[in-house]
Amino acid sequence: MTELTDFNLIKHNSLRLHSIAKQLYIPESYDDLATLMKSFSNGKKRFYILSSGSNVLLKPIIKTPVIYMGRLDTTLEYIRETNTVVAGCSVKIQTLINFLAENNLGGIEYLFSLPALTGGCVCMNAGRAREHNLSISDYITSVEYFDGEGLKKIEKNKCGFSYRTSVFQEPGKIITKAFFTFPYQEKEITKKKIKERVDFVKVYQEPQKPSLGTIFSAVDKRIIRKMKGLRIGDAAYSKKTQNWISNLGNAKYSQVITLINIVKLISFVMRKKAKLEIKIWS
Repeated sequence: MTELTDFNLIKHNSLRLHSIAKQLYIPESYDDLATLMKSFSNGKKRFYILSSGSNVLLKPIIKTPVIYMGRLDTTLEYIRETNTVVAGCSVKIQTLINFLAENNLGGIEYLFSLPALTGGCVCMNAGRAREHNLSISDYITSVEYFDGEGLKKIEKNKCGFSYRTSVFQEPGKIITKAFFTFPYQEKEITKKKIKERVDFVKVYQEPQKPSLGTIFSAVDKRIIRKMKGLRIGDAAYSKKTQNWISNLGNAKYSQVITLINIVKLISFVMRKKAKLEIKIWS
């Protein structure tokens, strides 16, 4: 296990904000994770789980210990007898989708543009916008997780999956593996859908700029539409993608949180719902 102090998480959050983790732990085995969890439990210490950092807004200094999951489990296998794909939490979502293509499987090509690991995608039940009603949980059969004492496995119907939600967002359940059943899809079709997704992103999103992605899971469309292009410093609501904040150069946490609070304030005054999809770490 690697232990680091005063580590800059700029390369570990998709918005590329400078954020100093006072304590960063990188477990490389389940024994490492068990040791960490036991020490935190005994000391009654809070901690954060960091996957790819694609849906978290980081403050300039993170005093709470951070556990980075990028090296814990890179398992990736296809069990043909049961048509089961097993993916470790540290597998990049692009790696999983390409693996599916090689095995003539498919179904989640729309996730190819996410800067995410499989564990984070399962935790957030990553998918397309609400109106599309598509998410990674469509193909999940069960999930393995660490509860602080050992590995447990639960079936899909007990995972609490709904739009951008799962039970794994609650404290005490750290995803380690996910088990899937994907439909047959010829390799050429999967590759074609990957290309279509990449081309779509080039036109309708801003992949060349670091981004926090979708900010609100529920927000008034008229309010968020008015925010397009609103800029504070180097943080701005995208002109191309609604409900999306980008880093135009050297964005600061204070600038991003101000953009978010503007929408929350307007929504409050107008008595409209504004529910955050991103997580804000203190």
